[in-house]
Amino acid sequence: MEGQEFIESLDLSQPDKTVPLVWHVDGVKVYKNQKIWVYSYSSMLRKKGNSFENKTVLAIIRDSAVSKPRTHDAMGKVIAWICKTLQTGIYPVTDWKGNPWPAGSTESQNAGSYFSADRWRCCFSAFKGDLEARVQIHKMIRNYMANMICEHCPAGKLLSYADFKKDAPWSTVRFSHQDFLDLNPPGRQSAWVDVPGWRKERNLEDRFLLVCAWLEKVF
Repeated sequence: MEGQEFIESLDLSQPDKTVPLVWHVDGVKVYKNQKIWVYSYSSMLRKKGNSFENKTVLAIIRDSAVSKPRTHDAMGKVIAWICKTLQTGIYPVTDWKGNPWPAGSTESQNAGSYFSADRWRCCFSAFKGDLEARVQIHKMIRNYMANMICEHCPAGKLLSYADFKKDAPWSTVRFSHQDFLDLNPPGRQSAWVDVPGWRKERNLEDRFLLVCAWLEKVF
């Protein structure tokens, strides 16, 4: 990943002691019409195998209890605080709202000390989620259900996303991350802008789901 823009926002002064974290969000149907949102994380370098052996759940939220987009925005702010803290390798002196830890608590006793004697730390590496999760979490105005479907280019109904010729009009423009932010209305910015290292390019895509969404649009 050396040379990629998102690296500039990360503290990689000790790469051999830094674990790259992937954050995953998914809406999961649990019973009939009931649904939950699961926030989890794992190392980018995790071994292959059962995801339950490699992922740690951060939060489970009933969809009926979600206030969109405020709930997901709050989670984004919490994850931003977590990532900033993990980069330092040091236990925080306050909670994510800036409040001091209760006197005598485990958190207050650990505050200011290193996580481990070897001074391990973690940093953001990527966000993963299906198309619905990306739209919900990052408040994408450019998405598979909109007239403009792509956050990376102007592909849409006017510049046909079904045109795959080498000189297709949509292929001549590529949005930078700053272009992407500038194109969003102020109230539709992702709360993940505060997560060190997050860029639209770090929303890793599920190729299978993208193809399915495209086929549904075309046919």
